[in-house]
Amino acid sequence: MAIEYYSPVDINGNLTTTGDVTVGDDLFIADGGIINVGTGNDLNIQHDGADNIINSNTGHLYITNYADDKDIYF
Repeated sequence: MAIEYYSPVDINGNLTTTGDVTVGDDLFIADGGIINVGTGNDLNIQHDGADNIINSNTGHLYITNYADDKDIYF
């Protein structure tokens, strides 16, 4: 069952969902906010206001570029 909202929804606190979350536009996360992926927070992505940080806390970190004749710059 889908729930549609036609005005902004403000949540103060945590929101937990067991299904997929689809964002139809931009997703904004404040400086210092962390995107955690995996049950044990195995992958973290954050921006602290000055630097961008990607932490892989388990396993290998693979970065793949499938575009023809394009590079990955470090």
